[in-house]
Amino acid sequence: MTESAPLPDQEPAPKGRGAKLATIVVAFGVFALAAGVFVVPALRMRSSEGPQAAASGATSYPPLPLTGYYVVFPSLPDGGQVIAITNLPEGTLYSTSSGNPGSDGFDSFGCCPAVHDGYIGAEGFNDTCNSPVGSIGDSPGFDVSIEVRPDVTDMAISVPSGTSYEQPTQPDSVLAILGEHFENLTGDQVTDLPNGGKELVATASYAWPEPQCGGTTYPLWGDQNCSQGPNPGIDGPELKDAMEEVVGALSQARICEFWLTMLTNDGRAKHPWGPFSDEWLAWYQDGPKDFSDGDPPRSTLTWRTTGTDAESTIVDVLAGGTPVLELRMTNLLDCSYCKASTTPPWHVASWTFLA
Repeated sequence: MTESAPLPDQEPAPKGRGAKLATIVVAFGVFALAAGVFVVPALRMRSSEGPQAAASGATSYPPLPLTGYYVVFPSLPDGGQVIAITNLPEGTLYSTSSGNPGSDGFDSFGCCPAVHDGYIGAEGFNDTCNSPVGSIGDSPGFDVSIEVRPDVTDMAISVPSGTSYEQPTQPDSVLAILGEHFENLTGDQVTDLPNGGKELVATASYAWPEPQCGGTTYPLWGDQNCSQGPNPGIDGPELKDAMEEVVGALSQARICEFWLTMLTNDGRAKHPWGPFSDEWLAWYQDGPKDFSDGDPPRSTLTWRTTGTDAESTIVDVLAGGTPVLELRMTNLLDCSYCKASTTPPWHVASWTFLA
């Protein structure tokens, strides 16, 4: 800590930031979600995304403040990626959060990447790309927030014992400039903390670039070769377990997964992926299908048993109470991956489009 540290308005902004950047990785962010803890790579930033690209129109920024510290967001995001300009000291740790516009909380949280070469990164996620068919790609946008404070330990997450993870702390070089409690931090985005220190909080709101979800009508469909990798099949020995997975896949149009893991081996042999994909795409586009309702959207697909025979159970899949699909579900007797002590799981043997 030093009281004589120069404030940002006393020195010119660094030059040639864009020229210094080729492809860089800022840091690793730790995201805490309801389902668990995930360590994900931080944003990769290319030189074309820096402020030097503003003149060519690739990226534009509003005028930078003349005094104080700042985080200045771009006018438009690069998809969900937001690369902001900052004059915070090199190596300053920060946290990021993002969520739907106007929501009470944020859907994702990350800590703690570091400022590098005057850049700071955040990212939004378009949840509607995972929505049921009928509400895919209709997100109103996202809010993003960047927070910088002297003590980041309360932003970090708890991890299981034995995990190789060290709680992050602000580097000594940063504290030497901003002060132990960031008392030297100034600017319009700076507020006081209850402990007497200071923090900087910057927020921005964006609309998603159109077309959303990469312009793909069914982003979870699968590629042209259905090369998402092997999967042994449906979990659970009961029909209700199988239908829960089948209805989930159909709701989101996860058709490669449906073909690869939920059809019988004989079904895949008789219906190769290419023609199968074309057949099901035509069915989805007829109408087109809409399996969503509510805000946030939920699936309207349900199922009911309509008959049985010696080897199969006939199931209707309903959208909002109307039958749209008939499936013949069979309990695989040649289940190569099943243990001898378990009941072979159910799979789709055939189907009939009803609507």
